[in-house]
Amino acid sequence: MRLITKFLFLIVVSILMTTACQAENPAANFPDVCTQEGFHYDGQNLILDKDSEQSLFVFTPTTQKTFWLNHPIGNDPGASAGWASELEPRNWSALTLSGSSEDFAITCSLIGGDGEKYIDCSQALMVCKITGASFKSKNLGSFWVAENLPRQDLLEAIRSRGIEVEE
Repeated sequence: MRLITKFLFLIVVSILMTTACQAENPAANFPDVCTQEGFHYDGQNLILDKDSEQSLFVFTPTTQKTFWLNHPIGNDPGASAGWASELEPRNWSALTLSGSSEDFAITCSLIGGDGEKYIDCSQALMVCKITGASFKSKNLGSFWVAENLPRQDLLEAIRSRGIEVEE
């Protein structure tokens, strides 16, 4: 009888742990139209691959720390306002990129009292590319479409910018 009780206890704990892990897994909450393509990691940086078409990416953290996504400006005069965007735990951001012949690098960093500390984007961030997004001429270009929002508000925020996304 004691062996059966232990066995049942282990089954219940396993079920609870599986459920808890699924609830904390951001990938389980990606929109259905997301694919794990169009990007790669280079060292600590996230690289959004060059594409001849306008593209839309969404991001969510895998950490419990607030951090910043940033695109190093370099010689790009069109990005003079900067590309930094804060991303809090469990929130989401979306970025659209115009067709480009160059990859788009993003760094991840913590900013605190002791300055900026770069972190590994592959360990801090989940990314997906929205397939089938439809853009109007007025919303072509590269810009943050939605920043630091709860998941339930993400697609509505994207659509409010005139970008059509299926669910």
